[in-house]
Amino acid sequence: MGDRELKRYPGLGGSDNEEETLIVFETSDSVSHTLTLKQLDGTLHLFRTVQLLHAELTPSRDNLTLLFPTHTVAITGFALQPIFDALAQDRLALVRAFDKRYASQVLESDPFVKEIEVEGRGD
Repeated sequence: MGDRELKRYPGLGGSDNEEETLIVFETSDSVSHTLTLKQLDGTLHLFRTVQLLHAELTPSRDNLTLLFPTHTVAITGFALQPIFDALAQDRLALVRAFDKRYASQVLESDPFVKEIEVEGRGD
């Protein structure tokens, strides 16, 4: 991927002496035609961004909702504005959820995703 939002946090690799990169979201240098979502259990979802019907950021509830013709996606976390902005610029390529125990290691001003819910929409 091109331009990436990278942050380093000590100890996320499972050892106090390790350092692992926590990548909450990634952007593309050019228009991103797909959006990959990685849930806590490792499940990956791929959506064509051209299919996005509506996006709503509700900062007071720390929630970003994406509406596609076949699915509704709820992204929960904090400081989600940069993710919303990348989506609005057609550059968002990946969003990844992390266990909430890592949230205390992230500055409140940095994006953090603690849950991604994907639900199919009924006819």
